[in-house]
Amino acid sequence: SEVRHPVEVFADQEAHLAKWLGKRLDITDLKVPNLQSIGFKLIGGRLLPVADKPGAMFMFENDAGRRVTVLVGRNGENRTTSFRFASTGGVETFYWIDGDLGYAVTGDIPRTLLQQIAEECYRQFPT
Repeated sequence: SEVRHPVEVFADQEAHLAKWLGKRLDITDLKVPNLQSIGFKLIGGRLLPVADKPGAMFMFENDAGRRVTVLVGRNGENRTTSFRFASTGGVETFYWIDGDLGYAVTGDIPRTLLQQIAEECYRQFPT
């Protein structure tokens, strides 16, 4: 809901954003997902804590002003790769674990669209 400062690093510095967050998460090939084919453009991202470790958050927005966040964090305890779904107060989340990385895609958009975004992120993130 933050309008003026939704992210620390804006989309015009995408290469810096990926390198900066990748370094914090020890992911040498971290790439920002491209969701333009689904109608969402990158706003930017920020560093935030995920289970007391550095996490990366990317924020996207569509032409209607609806926002979606993509979170990446380390999760050494769980190795499940299947998609999971959670919903709280109208906010939908798809999440999954791939190796020791955990991913979550969250937004207040229809579940089918959110799943499409999550599947696209899954295809683009390193495995």
